[in-house]
Amino acid sequence: MRECSARYPGITLKLVEGLSEDVMKWLDESRVDLGFTYNPHAVKGIPTDPLLREDLYFLAPTGEVPDLGKTITLAAACRHPLILPSRPHGTRMLVEDAAAAHGIMVEVSLEVDSVATIRELVEAGIGCTALPLGAVRDGVEAGRLAAARISHPRLSRTLHLGFRPSGPPSAAGQAVHRVIQDVAAERIEAGGGYRRAAEG
Repeated sequence: MRECSARYPGITLKLVEGLSEDVMKWLDESRVDLGFTYNPHAVKGIPTDPLLREDLYFLAPTGEVPDLGKTITLAAACRHPLILPSRPHGTRMLVEDAAAAHGIMVEVSLEVDSVATIRELVEAGIGCTALPLGAVRDGVEAGRLAAARISHPRLSRTLHLGFRPSGPPSAAGQAVHRVIQDVAAERIEAGGGYRRAAEG
């Protein structure tokens, strides 16, 4: 949004938030022009492009896990009660499916579908969670959160950009699309939990 405002001050953005499945329905109904989704197959016929891959990080209140390094195994992360979204949220399913495949038990202490609220709860010392680093980077950099990339297995998901299928994109939509591509490329170049969409 900051980059769009700087490059195209004449474009007014309207931002709405929902689960990936909701976003795909909104695109199908032409309620939005562009949408970020982790589930590009939720609605058939919606064109999408993969933007980048996001690694999941284990996040804890600062000082809660004193020996936390740069990485943590999924088994070690799941020894802590987790605050996670409810099913079928993609993050919840990613964690639980990987845990089940490796015989790991997951204890969910709270179900919260808002990433912002999960972050606030973790910062307040209520529990731990698993999220992409980008969702909480400023909290980590400010020292309010401790973060370690989940490994063994490494958990990641691909962020896609979806497009309204009815009619050609507007000039404003094309401009915002270019900004999104540029920002995604910058994030990949910087690293920190972001990788090219084609990487495993």
